[in-house]
Amino acid sequence: MKIKFMEKGDVGKEKLVDDAEEDQNLHQVTAIVCKRPAYGWCGRWMLTAVLLLVVTFLAHLGKFSWNNCGSMADPVKVQELKVSPDPVYLNQNISLTVKSYLDVSVQAPIKVVAKVKRRVMWFWLTVPCMYNLGSCTYYDVCQLTPFPAPDPCPDPFTKLNLPCRCPFEKGWYEVHNLVLNLGAFADIIPSWMESGDYYIHATAYHRGVRLGCYEVTTSID
Repeated sequence: MKIKFMEKGDVGKEKLVDDAEEDQNLHQVTAIVCKRPAYGWCGRWMLTAVLLLVVTFLAHLGKFSWNNCGSMADPVKVQELKVSPDPVYLNQNISLTVKSYLDVSVQAPIKVVAKVKRRVMWFWLTVPCMYNLGSCTYYDVCQLTPFPAPDPCPDPFTKLNLPCRCPFEKGWYEVHNLVLNLGAFADIIPSWMESGDYYIHATAYHRGVRLGCYEVTTSID
């Protein structure tokens, strides 16, 4: 649209022509989409909705968030979970703070069902299970530990008084500003998963009984 500065109260011919063309275009959109040309608000509503979708697409989630998708009666009770920086950058250190309580002792097998979605434009698409990453079902995560018994647990597990393998005893599990390097993780994930907005829904079970359910939304750069 052309813009021409004039004296106060004057309306240029070009502006009148351009405004008439815009009104005609809007009328056509209204007639096609709303099927009721007399309802001008419908066309404007549609244009507003499109603008909101564009803004949603351009905006980066950027905000790490988590939520309990189970019940407060579940044995796993997470009270605090923080990750920085936000968004997370691969090949860089991150700081992790977790405060949780396990109100029963749990032994193998521990089943975990994970659902992972990645935002593509304004749609959330399910990430398939590949190389034990993505939307996978782990029938016993206890078998995935790289520290089998009877070898002692390495640092930082011993310093933080955390188990590096099953079983998990009843009690508090806390870490504060633990620094982790994601370099090794970045080496094993596909290149198309190295950045983006992700939604993760994970549920843990022990012999058919739910231990906990948590969902996380995060961004990776």
